[in-house]
Amino acid sequence: MGAMCSVQIWLVIQLQASDRNPQASLSPCCFQGERAWRMAGKVPILSTRHVSCPQGSPWSGCVLSTKPGPAWTRSQRPRSVSWALRYAPVGILFLVAGKIVEMEDVGMLFASLGKYILCCLLGHAIHGLLVLPLIYFLFTRKNPYRFLWGIMTALATAFGTSSSSATLPLMMKCVEERNGVAKHISRFILPIGATVNMDGAALFQCVAAVFIAQLNQRSLDFVKIITILVTATASSVGAAGIPAGGVLTLAIILEAVNLPVRDISLILAVDWLVDRSCTVLNVEGDAFGAGLLQNYVDRSELQSSVPELIQVKSEMPLSPLPVPTEEGNPLLERCPGPAGDAGRCEKESVM
Repeated sequence: MGAMCSVQIWLVIQLQASDRNPQASLSPCCFQGERAWRMAGKVPILSTRHVSCPQGSPWSGCVLSTKPGPAWTRSQRPRSVSWALRYAPVGILFLVAGKIVEMEDVGMLFASLGKYILCCLLGHAIHGLLVLPLIYFLFTRKNPYRFLWGIMTALATAFGTSSSSATLPLMMKCVEERNGVAKHISRFILPIGATVNMDGAALFQCVAAVFIAQLNQRSLDFVKIITILVTATASSVGAAGIPAGGVLTLAIILEAVNLPVRDISLILAVDWLVDRSCTVLNVEGDAFGAGLLQNYVDRSELQSSVPELIQVKSEMPLSPLPVPTEEGNPLLERCPGPAGDAGRCEKESVM
């Protein structure tokens, strides 16, 4: 059993040190008077069930099989992440419960949360249905709601996944096939916008900061409001396009204006709904940006083609069309006369 444990411990150390190719082989060597296993290029991923040593010779008779065993090194690595995701709702529940216990008036807390959710959703609706379409109309003179109808499938996906990155492939397909955006434009603008353009996150972070300040009965002067606006804009640029990505950067804004960071637990309790509208607004802004750039490219190509047509027309004037000759009787001979004279004499030729 001691040899078995030694081999297992040594394999764990080596396999955790580097992720290797499972098709490589092992070769024995002598290390400090004992039989050890040297890595010949790469270490195979083995299970502990495939390591066996006979009794009486703990190291020299060890047999390692390269049969595919359970990939414990791969399955154990994300276990901590899966545990964190599994117990995150329970942790958030206790954080919110602790905050509720601290409040003197629980009804006021729920009323404030309801107003916060309503304010976020109303702000996202105004920005997404009025402001962004108005900007698109002013620059392109086209119907923005027809453009929105073309990306409706991508917007529904964004609402369901709460992730700009997950919606990116479908958004590319919608703007290219339904709204006529070129591939080189959509595949340049949309990936950048999925990370940089976060209209919904910036709006939500400003509202969340003001909500936490009012919840703690702290006044915000003009300087702090400007600080919240600038910090929210800067932090939304670096926010990840994943669910609840803007909540992590919200701590930067709260620290900038000296607000308690512990109140983020209240934001996390309702972020499952607010973050969906944030994602819809984010991907909508990306699509409108691609549409604006496509319209600018079309205008530039149209303006650059007009002078060429004028120059060709001035350099190559149209020559008058030749007057078709009238077919007549070959036995008749025409008499030359002044131009425009209708009286022409015709004489029959004598053979």
